[in-house]
Amino acid sequence: MSIEQTPPPCDPLHLLSMEKLRRMLLEKSGPITWEVSDTWVVCDGDGWTIGADEPATEDQVRELMVRAGGVAKVVNFE
Repeated sequence: MSIEQTPPPCDPLHLLSMEKLRRMLLEKSGPITWEVSDTWVVCDGDGWTIGADEPATEDQVRELMVRAGGVAKVVNFE
């Protein structure tokens, strides 16, 4: 008898969190900007903004990532 387990769904913020972690390990500071669909998402520390500096919660960013099919592109301003 085997027990089948369904893996837990991946958090849509996983991709963004991995970039935050990567930058922390590289000792890079400052905000990170992604292009998610046709919207900019910015993380500066633990705070999020969407579009033109509109404050956002993690749940709002998560919802945006779901609508974009989990696709986000880092926008490099350096």
